[in-house]
Amino acid sequence: MRQTRQMDASDIVRLDGQGFEALCRDLFEDILGLPLEIFAAGKDHGIDLRHVADDGTMSVVQCKHWVRSGRPALLKHMRTVERPKLDVMRPTRYLLASTVELTVDAKNSLCRDLAPHVRSPSDLYGIEQIEAELKKRPTIVVRHHRLWLSGTAVLQGVLHKNTVVRSSDLLDGFVECARTFVPTPAYDLAKSVLETVSVCLLSGIPGIGKTTMAKMLAKSYVDEGYQLVEVSEDVKELDNAWLDDTKQVFYYDDFLGQTALEHMFNKNEDSRLIKVIGRIRNTSGKKLILTTREYILAQAKQRYPKLDDEQLDPLTCVIELQNLTRETRAKILYRHVESLDLCDDDRRKIAEPRTWTQLIHHPNFNPRQITSTLRLAARSGRVAEELLRNLDNPERIWAHIVEEDLDDAAVHLLEVLATFRFGALSEHLYEVWLDYRSRLSVDLDPRLFYRALRTLQGTLITIGFGNDLFHNDRIIDFHNPSVGDYLQARMNGNLVRLPELLASVNTAGQAMHMVSLASQFDENGEAGHLYRHSAAIAQAVIRTFEEVETGESEEDDSWAANLTRALSVAENLQSPDLANFVVGRIEQNPTEMRESYFAHLADLVEQIHESTLIPKEISRRLIVKLLGTISGDPVAQSDTEEWTTLVEAHAALQFLPGAEASKRLAALRAAMFERAEKELNTYWSTDDGGCGDDDWSWMQTKSMLDFLETVSLTGEAKIAYERAKTASKEYDDSDYVPAPLQPLIRTELPIFEPVRDYPVDKVEQIRKRLVDTVGSDDQ
Repeated sequence: MRQTRQMDASDIVRLDGQGFEALCRDLFEDILGLPLEIFAAGKDHGIDLRHVADDGTMSVVQCKHWVRSGRPALLKHMRTVERPKLDVMRPTRYLLASTVELTVDAKNSLCRDLAPHVRSPSDLYGIEQIEAELKKRPTIVVRHHRLWLSGTAVLQGVLHKNTVVRSSDLLDGFVECARTFVPTPAYDLAKSVLETVSVCLLSGIPGIGKTTMAKMLAKSYVDEGYQLVEVSEDVKELDNAWLDDTKQVFYYDDFLGQTALEHMFNKNEDSRLIKVIGRIRNTSGKKLILTTREYILAQAKQRYPKLDDEQLDPLTCVIELQNLTRETRAKILYRHVESLDLCDDDRRKIAEPRTWTQLIHHPNFNPRQITSTLRLAARSGRVAEELLRNLDNPERIWAHIVEEDLDDAAVHLLEVLATFRFGALSEHLYEVWLDYRSRLSVDLDPRLFYRALRTLQGTLITIGFGNDLFHNDRIIDFHNPSVGDYLQARMNGNLVRLPELLASVNTAGQAMHMVSLASQFDENGEAGHLYRHSAAIAQAVIRTFEEVETGESEEDDSWAANLTRALSVAENLQSPDLANFVVGRIEQNPTEMRESYFAHLADLVEQIHESTLIPKEISRRLIVKLLGTISGDPVAQSDTEEWTTLVEAHAALQFLPGAEASKRLAALRAAMFERAEKELNTYWSTDDGGCGDDDWSWMQTKSMLDFLETVSLTGEAKIAYERAKTASKEYDDSDYVPAPLQPLIRTELPIFEPVRDYPVDKVEQIRKRLVDTVGSDDQ
């Protein structure tokens, strides 16, 4: 497990004077909610940061970056030098920020010496308090790169900036969410599950309140000092943000996607998720909150037995409409009405018994519909009437706006945005919007795009990472999931120019999202209009195939994994063109095929074997080629390849269907048995044989023993086997510390820790002993 630490005081002390002032400006602007002036180097007259209000009142922050002088010197300086300046300046509010640690006595002393200019000890910030405030504001830390130099936690935030900033944006939305949240028994149950097993999965229909409840659960842990981490794409984000010594709550909304087949596209995501759940359940100070739509969870369990076998049911809290009692619905309605600035007339109409009774007993009552309708109708009046109409026809709320109130540039922006699963960078959104409109032969003036952003912001879309409409790294996403649902319904209702829209898709993520949308079926099992454009969607998959990122781990994507996915899509869309593309890529015998993981090649073999689109003759030819890549020449490989490579090939072939796979597996097993028996006879034929102190050889021996466990050995081979097995057990009991290293460990010297406090001769002695053990300085 990775060893990480939080940013500490030494990271802040590393700043120079101007850097510390700049950091304090950003920090105290956020704390005070006021813009602060910062000044050039020179005499400051006791003013480092300042805010002057319209009425002349003045707030001052003084920054004392005292690294070496210490606390007594700071107290004396403030009393003798800074106090006279304060008497002249007479600020309305004075705050002190210092890189010196301030004890209770020190703060009390400063309050007496600087009275009446200091309101309370809470306006005196020592290094420890500044550090604590910065931990709550990772986005400020990201802007000050000198803090990254030694703080692993901070560097991690920089490397995964999108996750950090997204989590910060989520925190900002908690206050608004809390204004309308109504606790229910489901919330109490979910909280109990989290307290008991640290993982909770919230499930229910769209709009029932899963996301709101998840946010409030996360907020309850943030209030207890947990760091919030929002996960949006896959569980690797969670692993990247993991900090061993930090309490963290991970928030993963719609973790299976928003459509029934979206979850099929992340390689090994089910295995990774199960591992993460187990890891969090076994680690104190970690919580995981997931949400998904109930029918998607049911289909995912059918597709991925691991999600079912691992017994997710005890972690799952289902939020059902019938659980929203009359009293709960009334509270939801009341909290939403109270949170908005409605006119008295609208409030009176909603308060009429006939109106509110109709609303809370409506069969389509849905917290999301209440939220969206009130926010939009509050601008136009007639709130009570709009609420009832929109509950009668849930799509009406967005249909009226899109069809009646928006110009074509804004509508096209929404249609393009609907092709992205997780929102889009503004620069990328503009690029696709421009291509789409070019194919539609309409005005390409870029000002129309930014005008559309202004029109849609706050109502139909959100602009993340700030509100600068013209900054290229802003994430644009739908303000409410129901907006995306409506846009997808427009696509399936033939209200969108799909040929032009699909032709403008230029990333693998968009292409796969369109596949998942096309795969939706209504309650009668009928496909939507989007499915009729399967050929265009397949071309988008082909067009963007090379853009899928591959990784260095078996859990990441690879050439073979991408082809497996493409062939699965071909079967789903019944696309011969996409199946032929897969065939062509394999027959080209590219280098990427030979570099793919055996497990991924095995998945591809299995997908080809099950394909209804590839003729059997071609299928057999492809399978032979792929199996040859996995197993090669077993006899030659058994002498030349690493044992681990042979084990991986064996695992890949073990469960594949077909006679060819069985034949190659049998040949590989025979060669591996011969290799393992030979190795044991070579190294374990005598009592003084063995692997010495080579960890890798021990691991290989253990693997060979496991492999031979099912075989009946006789004679010398059996004696060698038993000798190696006994030695391996003794090696396990020694905690895998090679014998030459054990004396060093027993000295209890911190040889793997900084040794700057040890005498030079002692350090050199340790270094020499290590070099003698492992062979060289480099190792």
